[in-house]
Formats: sequence, C-alpha cells, structure tokens
Amino acid sequence: MHSAYSDLWSATMHTADSIRQESPIVEHNFSKMIHVELRSFVTELDAGASASARRLHKEFDMSWFQTLLDAGGGSGGLAIAFWKLCPKIRLTVGEFGNVVPITKECIESEDLAETIETLEIDPASSQPTSTFDAIVLRSVL
Repeated sequence: MHSAYSDLWSATMHTADSIRQESPIVEHNFSKMIHVELRSFVTELDAGASASARRLHKEFDMSWFQTLLDAGGGSGGLAIAFWKLCPKIRLTVGEFGNVVPITKECIESEDLAETIETLEIDPASSQPTSTFDAIVLRSVL
C-alpha cells in the first residue's frame, strides 16, 4: 500500500505546476501500464477506499440509496465496503476497459460477482447509460 500512496502524494505535490503548465508533470497513464503493475497500483488503494466507504456511510447514511456507481472505482474496494455496510444497494464499479478485468478479479475474490456489477467507462469523456441514485468519484488521477 505504501508505494501507491507515496506515488500519489508525490504527484499531488505537482498539481499547481501541472495546472500552470497546462500539462501533467507526473502522469499516471493506465493504458501504458502492464497488467501486473496496474493491478498492484489499483489494489494498493483498497484500504483508503474502505475507509472512504465507512466515512461516507457515517456522514450521509448511504443505506437509503438503491443504486450507486463508483466511478473510477479501481479494484472495487469502495463498492465491496459499501456492500458490507448496506447490502441492499445495487452497486456498480465503472472503470477504464483495461482496469475492469482487475475489478472483476477483486470482486470475485470476495464472492460478490453476482452482487457488484462492473461497467467499462471513461468518466471524463462519456456518461453511464444507466441511472444511479448516487455516483461516487473518490479520486481522479
């Protein structure tokens, strides 16, 4: 987990410079990462996703939602944690096409493949075709 957060923290420290230069100084190009590297990066963020789910549920009582999309949900950690807190919510994780197989692997490893759906989507350039009561966009890289 440490390497992913260290990488993200380092990139965050360059945000202002990236905005000034109108181009990323530290780029996370998921389309160029090999599967092993991408899987490692995505799954290392699960601890933060679980904590976010607990915090959101505590602050907003997420149990009244019937459907929720975790946009850019990576390994599905947020959706998995939400299911444990609110098992009646219909959960979907939306991710880039090359990340979806990793998302499915992680969801299947929790025996939730029949419960949590995946959706191939680029949230920056397209909208989901379904409607959701809530959409969570936890972080954008």
